[in-house]
Amino acid sequence: AQARPDPPSVRFAVYEGQNLRLWHPENWNVHEQSGALTIAPQGGIWPGSEGGTSIAYGAYLGYFSSPNINRSTPLDDATNQLIAKMQEVNPDMRYIAQSRRMIRLGGGSARSLQFQAPSPIPEKQERDWIVTTKRPYGLFFIALISPEEEFPSYRRAFERILQSIVFLD
Repeated sequence: AQARPDPPSVRFAVYEGQNLRLWHPENWNVHEQSGALTIAPQGGIWPGSEGGTSIAYGAYLGYFSSPNINRSTPLDDATNQLIAKMQEVNPDMRYIAQSRRMIRLGGGSARSLQFQAPSPIPEKQERDWIVTTKRPYGLFFIALISPEEEFPSYRRAFERILQSIVFLD
């Protein structure tokens, strides 16, 4: 079995990409692939069900676009389309009642929602904290992921990542 990752470092490192800058725990690595970012500790990425990989601990962020989303699409509608797409891929993803909040992200208004889903770690459930905001390139989203029972110990690191996001576009 794969070892559990070390807890998130209390020291943070900066990542600066084309469209955004953020802080992440110093002991997490950033992987860029086709416009999306995975930020995860050593041991945070597990084999997925379809032969790929899946994040058990960490964050996944990028832009969601769909023919039905344009500049005038309300944030809630765009967010609902993203969630529908995620639930198509993972039908066992369950919304946690009353978890939808209006928050600020990168200086703009954002939506925060939480879900439970099967973890790539056998026999475990995960917590998925998803935050969305509209940007010139479409709907920006970040999914912050940990096993359900470890979520309280990851929450502070997740909050620091969210608070640190600055959009450069």
